[in-house]
Amino acid sequence: MYRTLTLLSLIFSLGTTLSAQDIETHAYFQIETNKTAYAFGDNINVRDAPNTTGKVLTQIKAGTTLKILDVAGDKLAQKGIEVPWVKVQFLQNGKSQQGYIWSGLLALDRIARDGFEFLLGLTRIENGVYYQEVRIVKQGALLATKEYKSNAEDGHEFGFEVLGNKGVPNISNVIRVYNYMPACLHWTGFSVFLWDGKTLAYIGFEGGTINVGQSWDEIDFIFPEEKGGKQEEGWVVKKVIKGQEDEIGNSVETITTTIWTWDGKQLVHKKEE
Repeated sequence: MYRTLTLLSLIFSLGTTLSAQDIETHAYFQIETNKTAYAFGDNINVRDAPNTTGKVLTQIKAGTTLKILDVAGDKLAQKGIEVPWVKVQFLQNGKSQQGYIWSGLLALDRIARDGFEFLLGLTRIENGVYYQEVRIVKQGALLATKEYKSNAEDGHEFGFEVLGNKGVPNISNVIRVYNYMPACLHWTGFSVFLWDGKTLAYIGFEGGTINVGQSWDEIDFIFPEEKGGKQEEGWVVKKVIKGQEDEIGNSVETITTTIWTWDGKQLVHKKEE
């Protein structure tokens, strides 16, 4: 399918699509005292001082609930992430304990659903690009992890949501992480995952990319429960729009629609539509 439109109408169209998918966003590592946080790293060393030479008092599991008592010590840089140490309080074996951990091992966000804890964390920054990871924990046991390249750069915000199965058979939850990159090459959208209770699969990026004055792309995963979805069959519709501006300022789009099914480990291409 092809259509012609102006660049202005293109930007409006992409903006409308993405704004319809409202999600609460946050800045990275907003550390506040007397606030609740969650451990993202597994078997984190808790020390008696805010540095790597402090004595290890104990270790805590991913998903452990923490209270931030203080931001303490100099910042430590690990894998491109430069953040301070924090003093935390937590329960372990029924006893209240305190100590210091590096705040880069805190979860950016945490959502509890269906007996699982869904954690979002930042694992590294390379050349200004943020690599993030989704982890799933149940009763202190780390069940699944999936790292991915967010493509977002310094200064952006993130969002995190766990949405139920959206009508996909044999799936427990659709998970989406929102990021954006503001620049002449501008993109905004979601990294999308499927969780079936055992397998965590990254299925790709959903959103729009605009290279102003040149080209654009938009990818939508339409789940069975959503408008335009295949609810009776339980199929996932993947809609891809690619566009290029011509020499007189009009923009020509190519729209491709495909149907996908879940095979227990990944989405599998079924047919073109």
